[in-house]
Amino acid sequence: MKLSLKEIIKIDYYRNFGTEFKVIKFFFNKKARLLILFRILQCFYKIKKINFLLKIVRKVLRLYYNKLQFEFKIEILPETQIKEGLYLPHPQNIIINPNTIIGKNCTILQDVTIGNNNYKGLNNLAILGDSISIGAGTKIIGPVIIGSNTIIGANSVVVKSFENPNQIIAGNPAKLIRKEANMYVHNQYLREKNE
Repeated sequence: MKLSLKEIIKIDYYRNFGTEFKVIKFFFNKKARLLILFRILQCFYKIKKINFLLKIVRKVLRLYYNKLQFEFKIEILPETQIKEGLYLPHPQNIIINPNTIIGKNCTILQDVTIGNNNYKGLNNLAILGDSISIGAGTKIIGPVIIGSNTIIGANSVVVKSFENPNQIIAGNPAKLIRKEANMYVHNQYLREKNE
């Protein structure tokens, strides 16, 4: 089921703030502006043909988004494929290569880097499944595949794939700590919508 931009923003908003979307927060909360602008720009970059006026709007929004990225010291480009439910509890020092693919309901804590290994190809990046929690200080060096419902411990260095779902991985280099881990993803908005 393809979600609209409005629904994606609502889901991201709920995961980050625990409440229904409030326009007032957009004006007074930088994190809310960062997330909403990311989603709007992500939508702009999916449009194949764009007219001159929309190009100007996109350019202005991109300049402001870049300013927010600089303030938070993060690099999450709008071209990055990140599905709905992105949760950034502490959006500081996060760098994600734009060729990375991230599933829905992903939690990314501070000081996380998701990049590539230059010796294995510039465009061979990580593919992360749904409902993944990435601990603070983690480095994910592609090409790797991480299965859904995986918890990655803080300060881990992931250099190989862990394709099975429901697991905990941690360490430097990361290794399997526990299989069949259950992870609760808070997203009341999705549950209410499906009932």
